[in-house]
Amino acid sequence: MSAAQRRPSECCRLPSEQSEQIGRMVALAVEARNWDRCKSIMRRAREEIEQREALRAANPLILTVAELELPMRIVVELQDMGVATVRDLLDMSQAEIVAHRGFGPGTLQQVLLSLEKLGIGGKKTTLTDPSPIR
Repeated sequence: MSAAQRRPSECCRLPSEQSEQIGRMVALAVEARNWDRCKSIMRRAREEIEQREALRAANPLILTVAELELPMRIVVELQDMGVATVRDLLDMSQAEIVAHRGFGPGTLQQVLLSLEKLGIGGKKTTLTDPSPIR
């Protein structure tokens, strides 16, 4: 087992295709014992991660629902409803969300708490409120 396989890297915070590509590049560099190339690849990956995180911090509406701190069951339910990003989620009313099978008041509370952690959607409304979550 190579060093790249033993130690998970930061690359997992990149899109999966990009992570896989970086992982392959690092593995090849490690096999060739080209440590400078390995360091260079990891440095570029780290810089890209920092740029992505800065962009997401500046605009949390572009986060995908999979990036929210939610249980996978809720993420899958939201994706099944056609909700891909936080922006999509904020465009839905609480009543619309709760109307879907598998979503009750408890699940909605988890979603609202996750949004509050981002500093979004702190408005306290009733479950039947037809206005969007914002």
